[in-house]
Amino acid sequence: MSPTFGFNKGVDDIEEPILLPEEWYDMEICDEPRLSPNKALFDLVGQDATLEETETALVADPKAGINLVLNMEVDSSDDAFNGRKMKVWLPYPSPIDAERFDHRGQRLYDAKMQRCVELTEAFGGDVSENENGETEITLTKGLRGQCYVIQQRSQSGEELVNSIDTFQGFKGYGD
Repeated sequence: MSPTFGFNKGVDDIEEPILLPEEWYDMEICDEPRLSPNKALFDLVGQDATLEETETALVADPKAGINLVLNMEVDSSDDAFNGRKMKVWLPYPSPIDAERFDHRGQRLYDAKMQRCVELTEAFGGDVSENENGETEITLTKGLRGQCYVIQQRSQSGEELVNSIDTFQGFKGYGD
């Protein structure tokens, strides 16, 4: 005899997910930030690529790149929204980006670096120069700031999902 499992409500009573309305939300970085290949780079070289293979792929395909990945958690007084996990993928500059320009005429390296610095400053991270005069950023788990959340179609196009709009910039926590 097969086991039977019960639920305390009918199938017609299942509630649909509630999307966050589009607006600014306080967020907390809930895991240590990391660098990760974007999909185009991963498709070219895989997970175990050497540095040389990665650099070759970055030159060969302008869409290939590296992302600064931040896992965020919504900090809200509304229990329906509080604790929701979201992810930010910020394009991280590579040396080849110094030779390329975006649609506004800004070097890609500078545009990507600027967005990373803006997030770091808004979330209270550290932006400093090392002994060589190069900028370094430090982001850690527990830092807080604000991100603008939008509603958009999922990658499959079948449903609406929330995501963080990095082009809106970032704000300090509680601003």
